Amino acid sequence: MSVQRLKMICLIGPCERFDDIAKCCLTSESFQPIRATKLTAGSKNLLPFETDNPYSQLLDEITSVMDWAGIPKEQVQITDYDPDIDEQSARIDVFSERLSSLQSKIEAVEKEIEENEQTILQLSPLDELDVELDRLFSMRHVNIRFGKMPVTSYNNLIYFDSDTALLFVPLNRDKEYVWGIALTPQSQKYTADAVLSSLYFERIFITDSVHETPKASIELLKSKNEQLRCELDGLREQRTQMTTLNQSDLVKAYSKYLFLSKCHDLRQYAMRTHDEFYLTGWIPEKALGKFKKYISDDYDVNLIIEEPSEVKLETPPTRIKNPWGVRFFEMFTEMYGLPGYNELDPTFLVALTYTIFFGIMFGDLGQGLVLMLAGILLWKIKRMPLARIIAVIGASSAVCGVFYGSVFGNEDIIPGFSVLHGGNTLTILLFAAGFGIFLIGVAMILNIINGIRQKDPKKYLFSPNGICGFVFFFGNVAAALLTVLTDVRLYSAPYILLTTVLPLLLIFLGTPLTKLIQHKEGAFAEKWGEYITENLFELFEVMLSFLSNVISYVRIGAFAVSHAGMMLVVTSMAEMLGGAGQIAVLVFGNIFVICLEGLIVGIQCLRLQFYEFFSRFYSGSGQPFKPFS
Repeated sequence: MSVQRLKMICLIGPCERFDDIAKCCLTSESFQPIRATKLTAGSKNLLPFETDNPYSQLLDEITSVMDWAGIPKEQVQITDYDPDIDEQSARIDVFSERLSSLQSKIEAVEKEIEENEQTILQLSPLDELDVELDRLFSMRHVNIRFGKMPVTSYNNLIYFDSDTALLFVPLNRDKEYVWGIALTPQSQKYTADAVLSSLYFERIFITDSVHETPKASIELLKSKNEQLRCELDGLREQRTQMTTLNQSDLVKAYSKYLFLSKCHDLRQYAMRTHDEFYLTGWIPEKALGKFKKYISDDYDVNLIIEEPSEVKLETPPTRIKNPWGVRFFEMFTEMYGLPGYNELDPTFLVALTYTIFFGIMFGDLGQGLVLMLAGILLWKIKRMPLARIIAVIGASSAVCGVFYGSVFGNEDIIPGFSVLHGGNTLTILLFAAGFGIFLIGVAMILNIINGIRQKDPKKYLFSPNGICGFVFFFGNVAAALLTVLTDVRLYSAPYILLTTVLPLLLIFLGTPLTKLIQHKEGAFAEKWGEYITENLFELFEVMLSFLSNVISYVRIGAFAVSHAGMMLVVTSMAEMLGGAGQIAVLVFGNIFVICLEGLIVGIQCLRLQFYEFFSRFYSGSGQPFKPFS
């Protein structure tokens, strides 16, 4: 129940002081602005601020340069850093130009090294050729082709029937290819190319920069690459030194102009007259005192504080805060939706009931400890938010496992309440039904509290989960239990009239009665034919939902029985096999149950929260509090 109280504040001051106030709002990190147009709709005297941000272009340049230089975009204190925009822009241009020049040199050297490596790769299969490449390429009457062909094509070359004068000289080979030189007269080179193509010959193009023998060329290229790599290391070192030298200045510039840009962005939320600005927003009540300290008296600014109930045109956002442990389960609450400002935060109840549900449904000391350890490890290693919940429900499973006397499905190690023995199965199912009735009552009480806080008579008086629904449900539950378990008979004409007929009638007439209480017009202007038909079906659904919800809670006990049954199957199979087979079945059986049934039980616990519990009192329609920071 931890929705923090908020206040709406309105800041009014001279327009020339707006930037100072914007800095105060940003620094406080507790102010969520509201677009003033929402609160001043129709006002002809208020005008919007200009929205062109003078810092955005420079900030984009700084960000681009930092990304290019690999400088992390961190934010630092900027009290001692105050160059103007033109000076900073000139610094950025100089650094960018120097970095660009250096980067171009680095890329050119990297490209040359890559080209040399590619040439070495091409020449490697030809290193047995002891002829200078210039001499081969200078022959007038013979055409030369370097390349490779599949081994099968080479083996079939002697059987190849062609009128073309073609000679293939092998130089190297592996399991798949044969590398070599194809020689043919210049007059037949096009015909020879067609023949080679039919033999799946892949040509290797040798760069014009190579003149010696393949082996000598390879050595020259390797030696050149060593020199280029030394040159590359030097250029990279220069880039690192340049980046390191300018990093502090760039980080400070980024921090400053991001701050100024965000301050300027606050103008889109404000309105102004010729002389004054108006800025409104939400702030936590606890942060209001600290915020006032940021608003210096020198700024000549008026601070108006209003209660959320006094604000008609804007719904307060929601900021929830829970203690450690309970906070883990906020993710479940947020999955359904944040509570509204005047709504109770159910996170504490979710943490309590979800943990209890899981423990009862998956009670085993050994498996619970495994889950708890897995959750702790996942949080330490992966920082998964769900891991902390797994650790908590694992501990709950271990505690309930002690009560059940179950250790990895074995119920002979420690004594306990064995789910499958005697009448224990019926006992746990009845306990689950009773637990469900209790939680339905808790949900109704929470709904009544929410209705009172929201000043909604229909919600806390005439709804199925209001006072009328509470009287109907628990009046009949009490009478039924006393009838079954004792000799007391509560059912009588007056009792039925008070606990059944009257509550259902009030629920049926809830809408017009609410309008009467709120003094609204049209309380009896309904189309009564449609109203009666629709609300009769709703009443039937109300009575059916009470029964179905109680039955749904029985699944808490049913899954406890199911878990015990699955482990009984695992232990029985292990005893039948014996020896190494027994150990294997126990290990893999427990892993299977932990993974599969643990997942199913976790989902079923969440389903009980959302459909049986939340649906009775919780809307989850709140909007998150997002301070300007």
